[in-house]
Amino acid sequence: MKNIVYIVAINWDLQTPAIESWKYWCKKHDCTFYIIDNPIVDVNYMSPHWQRYFIYDVLEKNNIEYDNILYVDADAIVKWNAPNFFEHSVDDSLCVVKDYVSLEWVQNGLNGYKHLFDNMELDWEDYFCTGFLLSNKSHKSLYGDFIKFYNNNHNEFRTLQNKTLRKGFDQTPFNLYTKQNNIKLQYLPNKFSLGSLNDRGILHNKMFIDLGYIWQFNGVDYNTRKQFMIELWNQIKTKYK
Repeated sequence: MKNIVYIVAINWDLQTPAIESWKYWCKKHDCTFYIIDNPIVDVNYMSPHWQRYFIYDVLEKNNIEYDNILYVDADAIVKWNAPNFFEHSVDDSLCVVKDYVSLEWVQNGLNGYKHLFDNMELDWEDYFCTGFLLSNKSHKSLYGDFIKFYNNNHNEFRTLQNKTLRKGFDQTPFNLYTKQNNIKLQYLPNKFSLGSLNDRGILHNKMFIDLGYIWQFNGVDYNTRKQFMIELWNQIKTKYK
């Protein structure tokens, strides 16, 4: 099996601790680590968040073989003793992790985007984070079709994301899109991707170290996040030897 882990780090300079942790994890589990750091398309047309779904095109264009692909956010550090996530996938399911720390954010986001999906309803308990997406060859068309869906609704997405709704980028649309297209999902344990650490009250006391395997430092202002990640990495980097 050829397993790929990748991040998208377009116009983003927080990723050094994350990169170092994933290099260690990939070597340990015989995976290839890949970084998309140049825009596939103009970021003024499509934000970097959406460009994660170009991964199949990118790998094939660069003649990189793959069987399974794990996307993780560029500000996510993997714990030194985290398990092999690829061993937890089943058949052709898209593996995800549930995430609904702020129910207001999730529900208002779903309500704000659902008109693009025939007003389809999605239960907030089924909502997942796109900061951890474990896919395989069977999902190439899913990612490609999702990009086409963005292109067909580009103006509406840009308005919602930047002017009116202002609740995220691709995450809520991808949740609705997978539901609309009956994509089979496998929900992995929450500790496989633990985000919103500050909102959970586990950031500054570093309780997240014992509670999760992937730590997503989202929801923290840029300067605080950068400083925190650097300080954390300096404290734990000897574990990655």
